[in-house]
Amino acid sequence: MAKTKVPGKRLLPEVQAFIDAEFSKGKTATQVYTEIERLKKNEHQRRNRLGDIEPGDLQVSYRVIADRRRWWAEHQQATQITASDRGTLTLTEEKAFVTVKQVGVSSQAQVGPPRGQVRDVQPPANYPWWFLEPDDARAVLTAIAAWESVTGTQWGNLSRQTAQTIMYFARVAPDLPPHAIAALADQAERWAHLPNTEAWRRWDALGRFLGYRPWSSQEAAARYAQAVAGADHFVLTEDGLPIYVVTVSAKAVGTSVVSANLTVGQGDGDTGHEGPSHAA
Repeated sequence: MAKTKVPGKRLLPEVQAFIDAEFSKGKTATQVYTEIERLKKNEHQRRNRLGDIEPGDLQVSYRVIADRRRWWAEHQQATQITASDRGTLTLTEEKAFVTVKQVGVSSQAQVGPPRGQVRDVQPPANYPWWFLEPDDARAVLTAIAAWESVTGTQWGNLSRQTAQTIMYFARVAPDLPPHAIAALADQAERWAHLPNTEAWRRWDALGRFLGYRPWSSQEAAARYAQAVAGADHFVLTEDGLPIYVVTVSAKAVGTSVVSANLTVGQGDGDTGHEGPSHAA
């Protein structure tokens, strides 16, 4: 029976969302713990990935991450798409699905293609970037590679939704550098794990950022700064990665993120320093 308690529930919602988004990319509990420990010690990369999150907000034990990984997996299993939903695939996807299935069957019967012939092997029908137009696929893969180079970490599994998000941002802001586009998609993936009110706040702020295009010129940056004075907004790190910044008063807004900052406790096992070797 699944646990009723959510492991890590006293962590900042932003940190919970980060952990869950990393799970969505196929990361293991050990990989997530290692990444959090790296970000705790590296202020430069912590700001690139998490904005103004402090090291103390990342005090989470491996045991809690491992427990949350199990809880997350159970939750995903309970809500996963059933086989009957495969009927929503497009005709192109259906054709590829059949093609791949046929290739898989024939590969069991013969080790290689007949001499002089090249087997037409396609990735699975739901492979994230395979059904994008070549130019769009190039934009997605270039953005991911650039982001990995700047952040010093591997992206992990690329979901189809994230690939489409990168492609969309690349079209909305074609002059935004690839690594910045991937950074926005990385944050958008985390927002899906936040309460709706928090997610919408970030999307509203992102809309203004993309609309004013402060990266494009000093004049645009000045107009943007004036428009978002005293409001949530995005800033660029020294590496050119856009990060979300909350500037509205903590007590005035009463958001879940701010509230968590004020009430996070130390007594429910959500904090600590034990590593994977000390897992319960």
